[in-house]
Amino acid sequence: MLGVRTICRSLAAAAFLAAFASLPSTADTPGNTLVIAQDIEGIISLDPAEAFEELSLQMTGVLYDRLFAYDPKSETRLRPQIAESWSASADGKVYTFKLKPGLTFASGNPLTSEDVLYSIRRALLLKKGPTILLAQIGLNAENADKALSAPAPDTFVLTLPDRFATGIVLGVMSSLPSSVVDKKVVEQHAKDGDFGYAWLKMNSAGSGPFKLISWQPSETLVLESVASYHEGAPPTKRIVYRHVKEAGTQQLLLERGDIDMAMNLGPEQIQALQGKKNLKTETFPRGQLLYLAVNEKVKELANPKVKEALRYLIDYKGISEQVLRGQYAVHQSFWPAGAPWALETTPYSLDVEKAKKLLAEAGLSGGLSFKLDVINQYPYIEIGQALQASMAKAGIRIELQMSDQKALLGKYRARNHEAVVSYWGPDYFDIHANAGALAWNPDPSDASTFKTPPWRNNWVIPEINAETEKLAVEVDQDKRKAGYMALQAKYQTTAPIIIMLQRSDLVVMKQSVNGLVIGPLMFQTVLNKVTK
Repeated sequence: MLGVRTICRSLAAAAFLAAFASLPSTADTPGNTLVIAQDIEGIISLDPAEAFEELSLQMTGVLYDRLFAYDPKSETRLRPQIAESWSASADGKVYTFKLKPGLTFASGNPLTSEDVLYSIRRALLLKKGPTILLAQIGLNAENADKALSAPAPDTFVLTLPDRFATGIVLGVMSSLPSSVVDKKVVEQHAKDGDFGYAWLKMNSAGSGPFKLISWQPSETLVLESVASYHEGAPPTKRIVYRHVKEAGTQQLLLERGDIDMAMNLGPEQIQALQGKKNLKTETFPRGQLLYLAVNEKVKELANPKVKEALRYLIDYKGISEQVLRGQYAVHQSFWPAGAPWALETTPYSLDVEKAKKLLAEAGLSGGLSFKLDVINQYPYIEIGQALQASMAKAGIRIELQMSDQKALLGKYRARNHEAVVSYWGPDYFDIHANAGALAWNPDPSDASTFKTPPWRNNWVIPEINAETEKLAVEVDQDKRKAGYMALQAKYQTTAPIIIMLQRSDLVVMKQSVNGLVIGPLMFQTVLNKVTK
């Protein structure tokens, strides 16, 4: 049975949405509310122990705090968020974190080290996708009770099974599965020992600047500011996400003043809005990478010659400059350009004759056929069509299969695809964030806990696994850099995950909107400084 608080909150949200919907079609948005048009169909879960897709990460990122956070304006600067200070033992295995005094959750409950312990242990025991990040510092369900302790209300201790580079440890403590949930509230909603999992998918229990008021999938999502937030109350009382799938409709709503910001505009819409009175465009460089991946369970696609041929059948420059018009830049390694130790060489370009030669060497001079899954929205449709056209020049026949993001991700995670265009972005700003996800497949079996992109594509890589694990525990910075540069180069020429492009977000908004920051990480949409 729903509690009185839950019923009242639902009624309040419904009343607000009804009032908003009843505004005249050309009315301006409410002064204390930021209204964003965005395709929110891809939100799968708002539980920080499960959220692993871009939109789920984006929303969850403003609901929860972590021990540390990156400054989105300077991705190399890690700052304490709920931690006040930290120290490491001489052997580098024990980290002690002191919490800031007086912290509270949105519920009003005090935030203590017991909540930090509960949150990380909960994530480990639930064994959802983000667990891979905690595994990067040796944490798992089996050692959780030994590794995590809270000797005092303001002290959390992390005891690792091995020594890892400090940047990795603190980075993982800044990543979303380390988000701190309100133990008291979550346990009130737990059923059959699920740690509140069924409830937290569509509710929030965090200490972030906003709390979730209402989420109606594929319709609206409403956030409300938390006046007691320890970094200051957000100046905007509510954030309303309106699900608007079509870029053209987002453009129309923005022109009419029905929304304050449009998040999914394509090049045509952005160009059409340039110079419009009362509107402006801001650009935010991102760390997100777009890639073409082929499933190695398909014999022909597992052939190294075929994978190399595919690399030469992508018109990287044409897609970047002509199809996507600068919203994505050419990039071909697993760590984003601009970040420390990124390999920024781009050795591949469209070369049909070289690709034909490689296909002939693979015994496929007549070409081959495969099905390519893409999300049914910009820019995935456009990229899929461009790949279909360029690969046809070498006799490769692609059948495009379009579906919404939730359906595609389900198929991809079940390893039921032949090829897919998808994305990946770092979860913290140490290079191991991507190496441990894109170059690590420690258990290729169906029962694997670590369902990384290499696992999804049936890429068995014992040598690269060993190198990735070796670099994770290397503390000498010069050796780490040399090792990761070599690993990126090897990956660039062998992986079934072909990195193609790196994203920048162009957001069109009203001139009156200020303070939006979208950082390189997928959960770094910062809304608590926005004014209008």
